[in-house]
Amino acid sequence: MLQRLLFTLVIAATLACAAPGADAANVVYPGSSRIGLAPPEGMQPAKRFSGFDETGTANVVLLNELPKEAYQELSTTLATQVLQRDGLRLIEKGKLAQIRADNVYVVAEEKTPAATVRRYMLLARGDDLTGLVTVQIPQGQKTTIPEASIKKTLASYTVRPPLPAKQQLASLPFKIADLGGFRFVRSFAGNAALLTEGPKDTVRSVEQPTVVVASAFSPIKASERESFGKRALASLPQLRDVRIETDDLTGSGDAQVSTVVATARAAEDGSLVIVFQSVHFNKDGYLRVVAMGKAVERDALLPRFQKLRDGLSRR
Repeated sequence: MLQRLLFTLVIAATLACAAPGADAANVVYPGSSRIGLAPPEGMQPAKRFSGFDETGTANVVLLNELPKEAYQELSTTLATQVLQRDGLRLIEKGKLAQIRADNVYVVAEEKTPAATVRRYMLLARGDDLTGLVTVQIPQGQKTTIPEASIKKTLASYTVRPPLPAKQQLASLPFKIADLGGFRFVRSFAGNAALLTEGPKDTVRSVEQPTVVVASAFSPIKASERESFGKRALASLPQLRDVRIETDDLTGSGDAQVSTVVATARAAEDGSLVIVFQSVHFNKDGYLRVVAMGKAVERDALLPRFQKLRDGLSRR
């Protein structure tokens, strides 16, 4: 269940994945990302997500750290999912021989109203994580990146050990003043944090309480904020039979907060779940908290979820 939540809120061994060569010295790890690449010329670490971007263009490289268990599923479904999406055309599927780890390489093209976007995707297996790198290049721009340069960048893929928790938290675009007694597990995607309570870092269903805090740079119109929370909660694929108990929108202007409390069934095993979601709106986007635990523990968990929500702020 936790793995699916990480997918949606969309993530201490070094992997020797990059073939040794001239680019090894040029590998850059943006922010607290464990994934590093030698980015194409002209690209620099992005400020709003984990990856790289290029000033004046829409060219981006997105880095996602997923649970190690994700590789088995995604390695067989990545191309299928590409084909199922409207407007996407699969161009190539194979492997990058330069990477010594198990990997899947997919190239696809998507037609949007604004442009045709070429996507180069690398999925790589690791001892303790699965890496997913996506390079998005709109076609027809004055500035583009040759395919040979993209493959060279992907071939430089490597992974470093996790950074200390304090450094990971400091690299996020938000602050959590009070963790509510939960344990920080890790940051992912450069804009999200995972917390839990208990000994496990990978959680099945709701055997342990989990909290995901994520930042999104997608402004929500004031007229849509009242219904946004309910719609966002209902869209979580790891839940079914969602029953909303409370739905509040407080504050004004660009300081509004939506809080939704609900019960649901875990799609994985049918367990009864208490779900707490808060969305902190601002002019640039929003901060979202999704917290879950066993329904029988609601009285103990809800005050802690609220305490974490109240201590949340943007940097």
